[in-house]
Amino acid sequence: MPLSASERVNLIQSAATSLAEMSRVDAELALTIFDVEDVPFRGQSWPGHGYTYVIERLKQASDDTLLSLNTHLAGEASVPSDAGPWKDGYIRVFLSHTHTNRKLAGEVRDRLVGEGIDLFVAHDVIETDREWIEEIKVGLVTCEVLVALFSDDFRASAWCDQEVGHALGRGIKVISVMYGAAPHGFVFPKQAFEANPDDSDAAIKIAKEICRLVKGEEPTSIPDPAHAAARRYARSRSFDQARQNLQPLLNLKASEWTPEMVELVETARRENGQVGEAWWYEELVPDVLAEHLDDIGVHRPPRPSSEPVPSAPSDSDIPF
Repeated sequence: MPLSASERVNLIQSAATSLAEMSRVDAELALTIFDVEDVPFRGQSWPGHGYTYVIERLKQASDDTLLSLNTHLAGEASVPSDAGPWKDGYIRVFLSHTHTNRKLAGEVRDRLVGEGIDLFVAHDVIETDREWIEEIKVGLVTCEVLVALFSDDFRASAWCDQEVGHALGRGIKVISVMYGAAPHGFVFPKQAFEANPDDSDAAIKIAKEICRLVKGEEPTSIPDPAHAAARRYARSRSFDQARQNLQPLLNLKASEWTPEMVELVETARRENGQVGEAWWYEELVPDVLAEHLDDIGVHRPPRPSSEPVPSAPSDSDIPF
């Protein structure tokens, strides 16, 4: 399947930007080696008119040439396969996603660590003092698998299309996640699975499927939805987030609680002020945990008999 017009534009712009930053001699060398058709240089200076010149030369280039040239410019030939921000001994997987899905991407990454899979999520792995474009390039040329999270805004992202095109040019495994949108272009017939953007457990399901497709085996350390809900609650970063993350726990059946989950919530009460210092904590959480606290050796004094047991506040009572 040929590249779409959007994919060609993105690849041409990316290559032109990189080549225009080189000396003219180096840029001409790359264009000649990749057999790009020559056109007269009508500019007055380099690099001032270099970008326009390269655009003109690349307009008629084949899809294969654009993919190969971009792969070269990303530095594959000069970057060792074990370079980059990867954990030693882990399978290197690059996740291509839009900015709107950065939270989901981080959650998927967290769940794959225990499976020996290191997921490159740009906002999580690039240090603040590093050039993020260069780090992304290194991640792209050293990853072993690319996973594309196809959301509604994926196609509008110039970066995502370039990342997928680069992986296809390298010939590595590409896995598509249909997260509200279908794959397009060359990636369309590749390995794919679907995840629902409205599913609160989407990160768990995506992580499990990535594990199966990358390792060819069932995951062993990715938590079930109930355990993941307890972990999300324990890691809440604001009172508002804690209140939202609490609701799935209140909906659990007693049989769904485990000692590990109770330990997570109890530890968060002591160590995470966004959880333990929330005004509604004592009204809602202790009663939910009461019958499970003995399992982890926690014994709280009973409520005074004269103290009424408060009911859960309605959403209209909550000031945030």
